Amino acid sequence: MTVAEMLACTVGARNGLAQFFTQIAQLIHSALTRSASTNLTVLARARRARQPGIVFVRAAANQEVYPLEDPESRLLVGLAPGGRK
Repeated sequence: MTVAEMLACTVGARNGLAQFFTQIAQLIHSALTRSASTNLTVLARARRARQPGIVFVRAAANQEVYPLEDPESRLLVGLAPGGRK
């Protein structure tokens, strides 16, 4: 390939990658928006928060306890989804 051909391919590849990553970001955002829980538990609030650490600190300061009964919450913290009821 000549230098001009190589540069033309590079520009096209970079544009393609930029479009790909933009689409992926939109898909992730829409999936998170759809699955956003309206639950008021600590983990649900932390998932919706821009700074989840603050949610956990406030919950700990208020001695808030969450039993991890929701399968999604159990998976989030690394536990098997079929917990005790």
